[in-house]
Amino acid sequence: MIRICKKHPSILLAFCLIVLAGSILLPYIITDTPFMLGWDMRTQYSSFYENLKTMFIEMKQLHNLPFYSWATFLGNNFWGSKLFYYHDVFDYFTLLLFPFLEYNRVIMLQTFVKLIIAGFCFYHYGRYHSYSEATNIIGSLMFAFSSYALEALKDPFFLSFYIFIPLYFLKIDKYLQEKKKLGYIIITAFLAVTNYYHFYSLSIFSVFYFIYRYSCLHKTIKGFFKEALPMIGCYFIAVMIAGFALVPEAFNIITNQRIGNSSAFLKYDSIKTYFYVLTGLFFPSSIIINRTNEFSSIYTFVSQNNTVLYVCLWAGSLCSLLLPQIFSKKEENKNTKLFLFLNGILMLIPIGSSMMHGFSEPAFRWLQFPLFMNITFVLPYLENIQNINKKFLFYSVVFISGILLLGTPLLGIFAHVPFEEYSREYTLILTTLPFLWMAYFIVIKGNRTGLIVFTFTEMLIVSYLSVYSNSYYRQFSKDTIQGVTHVLQNRNDLNRYLLELDEQNKNEFYRIYIDPSSVYWDYSTNLNLNFNIMGLMTYDSTVSSSIVDMNKISKIESYLPWSYEIKDPALVDFLCTKYAIVTNASQLPHQDFVQVGEFNYLPVYQNLHYQNFSRSYNKISILEQAELKSEDILDTLIVSQKDYELLSNNVSLIGTVTCTYVNHSGNTVFAGIDSSAESFISVAIPYDQGWNVKVNGQTVDIYSVNGGMIGFSVPSGYSEIQMIFTPQGFKIGLAASFFGLIALASLFVYEKRIKKQH
Repeated sequence: MIRICKKHPSILLAFCLIVLAGSILLPYIITDTPFMLGWDMRTQYSSFYENLKTMFIEMKQLHNLPFYSWATFLGNNFWGSKLFYYHDVFDYFTLLLFPFLEYNRVIMLQTFVKLIIAGFCFYHYGRYHSYSEATNIIGSLMFAFSSYALEALKDPFFLSFYIFIPLYFLKIDKYLQEKKKLGYIIITAFLAVTNYYHFYSLSIFSVFYFIYRYSCLHKTIKGFFKEALPMIGCYFIAVMIAGFALVPEAFNIITNQRIGNSSAFLKYDSIKTYFYVLTGLFFPSSIIINRTNEFSSIYTFVSQNNTVLYVCLWAGSLCSLLLPQIFSKKEENKNTKLFLFLNGILMLIPIGSSMMHGFSEPAFRWLQFPLFMNITFVLPYLENIQNINKKFLFYSVVFISGILLLGTPLLGIFAHVPFEEYSREYTLILTTLPFLWMAYFIVIKGNRTGLIVFTFTEMLIVSYLSVYSNSYYRQFSKDTIQGVTHVLQNRNDLNRYLLELDEQNKNEFYRIYIDPSSVYWDYSTNLNLNFNIMGLMTYDSTVSSSIVDMNKISKIESYLPWSYEIKDPALVDFLCTKYAIVTNASQLPHQDFVQVGEFNYLPVYQNLHYQNFSRSYNKISILEQAELKSEDILDTLIVSQKDYELLSNNVSLIGTVTCTYVNHSGNTVFAGIDSSAESFISVAIPYDQGWNVKVNGQTVDIYSVNGGMIGFSVPSGYSEIQMIFTPQGFKIGLAASFFGLIALASLFVYEKRIKKQH
């Protein structure tokens, strides 16, 4: 095998990666089982992919950019919110190449490609640092099939960012050693667009990494800031290039309710968290997460404060055994020890993980970066096995074995949890012990071929235990998925039916109430995105921030954090709900619905209280002070304290309005409003500063009213309303991208000239 490594290392690596990635997917293909449809996959990723597909179709038809989504909960800034949480660059390539492929096949194809890319990105990193091909292959397999990577399979955008990490840090190393800047700018801009959620954490971690690598090269940190200045400049050029996406996203994030929402600062509320950090180094947590219950008695997935607690740092038994070697000699690796100590502090103190998580709830998703570093730390020991301190290696295997054997039972005692409640998880932990001791004996023997074979075999088994072996990830049959995702037939089929049901619908703005538990079988609260339906429910971290004000009038948050479901009769009427799809009349939000048809064997009801698009008011109240009832939203203009004085003194509340027609398409709304007198109206669209509203051709001021809807004044008589949405900051971001590209081109020309001069 060493000969093959020397002659055809990339072919051998490709073979290993293909077999390992294929082994994850093959059981699903053979058994015709839907792939990895866990909670987030059902509630977010599959539906958001369908929503992106809808936006692509509209972009082709309307020839405009996909700024606004009407199907996302009550409508939202698609451009600004897409990047923040559920953005996956691979979705665009898949839509372009395979536009008609169903999501289950899409995610399998993407997973396979991503795992291959992950291995080769790390391989490229190792080759730059002059490690042998055998060492590079082992490191690549560790990285591509780490516990973090296997857990991220069910969170596609996590994996999409993770796989390119080696290239990013490689470009920093190239700058430090060769002063090359262009590659760093390009990979940084790419990752900034790939996902802001992780790019923020990477930006913070890069500061620590740069100082660490500088100190390793120069044996001091003196002068590091002077050398960092050009790198900082390159970083800002990259951010400018990504400005077309980042600036609108920044404006969107400022108002996001997750920011600053942290409940733990100096210590976690449970001893379990510290145990997860310790075992996460030595045990593939991916094999137990979600295996029994996400609220398991020992291995809790989330805390009572909604903190994501799982820790995935494992990158193979070799990595677990060799990482402690850093501490085997007192005089060596001082910089590395300090760097590891800093990472440990960030993990163990909640405010550290909170900082790395955007100053929201502490979460360990940023550990992809320390994980990568841990693998790089053990590469020198894999490269020079003869230099390993065998005595310290023995102490390490005994210590880690003790943690795996005794850690869980001791935690059960401290947490007062009976053994039978975690015995299954404990058994899975014990299955990793043989691999640990096998790795120890292979290292002692110093057989490099054995190390490759061992790593491949371990990753193969752990991958199976982490994915297909977990019944949680194969809980739905193909027929179930087909049924629930086609219960309303295909995208836009219900919309077409309703347009034919009533010819007035083409001139009306209306939403559709769908009972999720009966129609969608509790499968997902986001299936309205699959059908492109303007519904009243979602599970989505990117709901328009103005909407949360509606909770002060009537509760719209559902049984889970970040989920929304509107059932209040007054809110249903206020939000222009015209139709309801249920399985029986008892599921209707109120009794003033009459059946008007049937769609795909489901009764269709019409709301007798439906009012088209706009609403006027005869009194005004302050959102923060008034004792409001949900019915008040129908006849009372409810405004914030800061807007109350201005609006109460300058708007008329005596007119009545009628919407004669309304048409919304893409990023625009056109409507005709008849008003008996000068009036202040609200329209059933969430407030966002990206909206530009014109009344009879004149731009008017807009306000957030009645729980986050758009409000503005109209004159007496008939008025033409034009609303155009452009994400706040988009033009600034576009200008930043333009100047960033100019800066990149200028730097390219400059470096070419310098190279010629030398």
